[in-house]
Formats: sequence, C-alpha cells, structure tokens
Amino acid sequence: MAIIRGRQLVDIAVKSQQHLDAVLAELLPTIQSSLANTCQKDTGRMASSFYVIPSDSIPPAYRPDSWAPKGSKRVELLRYTGKIEAKAGDWSVINSLPYVERVAFIPPWNKYPWFQEVVNQVPRFIDAAVRNQ
Repeated sequence: MAIIRGRQLVDIAVKSQQHLDAVLAELLPTIQSSLANTCQKDTGRMASSFYVIPSDSIPPAYRPDSWAPKGSKRVELLRYTGKIEAKAGDWSVINSLPYVERVAFIPPWNKYPWFQEVVNQVPRFIDAAVRNQ
C-alpha cells in the first residue's frame, strides 16, 4: 500500500505550477515574435505593435504613424516585463492598430495567409515550450 502525504501533493502542485508558468513565459513571446516576423511589413509599424498582456489589462498604445519611413521595415518588439503566470488568468498577444484585422484576413491587404500560418504553428510552439522546460 502506498501512503501519499499531503505535503507531497503540495510539492507536486507547486512544481507543476512552476512548469506551466515557464511554458507560458516561453510560448507567449514566441507567438509575439512569430506574428511580428511573419506579418506583411511596409514600415514595421504593425509588426512592432504586437504585445503580450494579461487579458484584463489595457493594451499599450500602438506605434505612431511616423514609426518609420515606408520601406524601412523597422521592427522593435516591446517585451512584457512582468511575471507571466498561468494563475494570473488569460493572456493575449494583441495588436490594437485599427487596420490589423484587415491586413490579417481581407484581400487585397492580406497578400498571403500569414496570420493563419502563425495560428497553425501554435500547437508546435506549445510542444517546443513543453520540451524546453
């Protein structure tokens, strides 16, 4: 007969929570980077406006119209600096530019299905994050 002590279960739960937090902390920036690298770029403004945030927080302001000259493709991602924890609730990779949906989904602005390519890769990103932790 096996005896399972309450403290053992607490230790397992804590380690599981830490593992889940580490997976999430790797996964969200991976999705953010993939969206930024894959999206169509004129100036890099849209690519630089993908942010990782807790779903209940207010998104940061997006990059201004004067972000970069046309054709420069300047991309600078703003990394989330807080602690990413699963127990904090839902997380989002967002882009609040007014034209992001159009460029992600609607031809002729969407010249190829870049957004869907990233979405299709998310299960692979999850597998990699789990393996890396």
